[in-house]
Amino acid sequence: MTFYAEMADVAVEMLTEFGQPVALESMSAEAYNPETGAVEQTMTRYEGMGVALDYSQRDIDGTVIKQGDRRIYIAPDLGAVPKTGDMLTLAAGTVLQVVSSKPLSPAGTIVLHEVQCRGV
Repeated sequence: MTFYAEMADVAVEMLTEFGQPVALESMSAEAYNPETGAVEQTMTRYEGMGVALDYSQRDIDGTVIKQGDRRIYIAPDLGAVPKTGDMLTLAAGTVLQVVSSKPLSPAGTIVLHEVQCRGV
């Protein structure tokens, strides 16, 4: 096992112990349905563990990061990389929209997903 794979395992363990369940709903690519004659998208749900943090006041610039935005760290075993426009539901039922997502992946191994979310 590589060093970064071990770090990904540690992230999963820590978020499982100290985090909360999160659910990511991601729209899949559009597909043409010949029966209806319409282009349809399907929603795929991924579940994992994460932690939601508030941005510090000094990080909020009112443009890229707005008041009320949350920084969510999600375990690497989520099954998908969050993308802009996806919806993220926290354990308490709070629904947020993904503004930006950055998988932390040194040497190509995802160790943690860092996601900026905004209330809907």
